[in-house]
Amino acid sequence: MNRRFHFSIYRGSGSVELVRLIEQLWLRIGPFLNWISTPQDSRTRSKMHHRAIIHACEKHDGEAAAAAVADDLRDGAE
Repeated sequence: MNRRFHFSIYRGSGSVELVRLIEQLWLRIGPFLNWISTPQDSRTRSKMHHRAIIHACEKHDGEAAAAAVADDLRDGAE
């Protein structure tokens, strides 16, 4: 579900090349994104960020969407 969520956003860019590049990067880091080993609090934060991204997209608020994506990436990196 996480992958589908993110790739639906990437495809929204309309850039086949960008999606292809992200797909290659995703495959490289996939082993490190093992959802099963992710602590529950991290999954909860991720869902919160995803809801914020969806809400911002529904309101056509690019600035809020970008901030929510950055928060999601920052938490994921930790």
